[in-house]
Amino acid sequence: MRVGIDAHFLGRNKGGVETCVLGLIRALAGFDRENEYILYVGNPDFLCQANMPPNFTMRILPVVNPWLERALLIPRMYVKDRLDVIHVQRALPFWGCRHSVVQIHDAYYKTHPDLFPFWKRFLLNPVFQWSGEKATKVVTVSQQSKEEIVRHYHIDPMKIEVVPNGVDLDVFSPVADKDLLLKTSQKFGIANPFVIYLGAIERHKNVHVLIQAFQMFKRICPDFSLVIVGSWPRESRRGYRRELLSLMERLGCRSNVIFTGYVVDEERRLLLNAAKMLVLPSRAEGFGLPPLEAMACGIPTITASIPVMQEIYGDAALMVEPGNVEALADAMKRLATDEPLAKEKVQRGFEVVKQYSWKRVAHRMTEVYRSALCQERS
Repeated sequence: MRVGIDAHFLGRNKGGVETCVLGLIRALAGFDRENEYILYVGNPDFLCQANMPPNFTMRILPVVNPWLERALLIPRMYVKDRLDVIHVQRALPFWGCRHSVVQIHDAYYKTHPDLFPFWKRFLLNPVFQWSGEKATKVVTVSQQSKEEIVRHYHIDPMKIEVVPNGVDLDVFSPVADKDLLLKTSQKFGIANPFVIYLGAIERHKNVHVLIQAFQMFKRICPDFSLVIVGSWPRESRRGYRRELLSLMERLGCRSNVIFTGYVVDEERRLLLNAAKMLVLPSRAEGFGLPPLEAMACGIPTITASIPVMQEIYGDAALMVEPGNVEALADAMKRLATDEPLAKEKVQRGFEVVKQYSWKRVAHRMTEVYRSALCQERS
């Protein structure tokens, strides 16, 4: 097969989607010599062609604009590169592309409309529904996401494949070098034991709830800092950012909260290893990669008790009701003060991590590509 992969996300600090695309490509390059892969990238420096096997080719997109890409570039490349299958994220090209796989990670804009601006819901909900209907195959990352996509976008469940994400154990693993961990902490201005949040800073991630809970937690554990690792999506840079800054000023905890911005994998690994715990209190997730990365590093984790977290992590994470500030503060206190509990979560986390690898994802995706090739687009 000749498979095209839309990789324009790479090198753009796009968080979970970028991690998924990169993990898949690296895993495919590690074992698949049978099929040919054409990678459509916007940042030519991010993936070095020299590090790719001979059956992988990069095509540089002249313009990295998702709408132009789907209207003109990808359909044109499909024909020019004689592709058998095209794999895109979230939205299908508007024409052509006889055999296609679209990856829809979640149905946020339908399940939690109050958390997203009207223009985004108005624009993207019809695109996602049309893409799911017209694609040859749809891939999503959890059973919960599949059920929500079927319910809200009315996609045929028989065409949706659940392929959970993975974690790269060559990147995320325990680090014993305490001096290296200390040096990394100091680089980001972290002097105290700390709680870490990892992910985009968006309203549906409940970062405001975390800040409130952290302030309550500090009354019991005053030496701790909160480290927020992630970038501000464009729509969060004004309203939500101002809201968080105002909240921290009002609570008097601004000096104890550190925003690192986006960090590369190696620094993320070191910060996770240096942290006492990871907290992901999201109201909505398609999969939720940060807990998996934290567990791979041997760090106890707290998540909201939403269905997808229960599906993926079960009792390996300490779970609290989403939005419950007091319960979240208490969970942080328990992990900080109850060493046997923290060790139990770490061990359960290692067991969960064994179930998720990018190599497994890549093998499943090749099966999806073959299945798409044998079917016709709707």
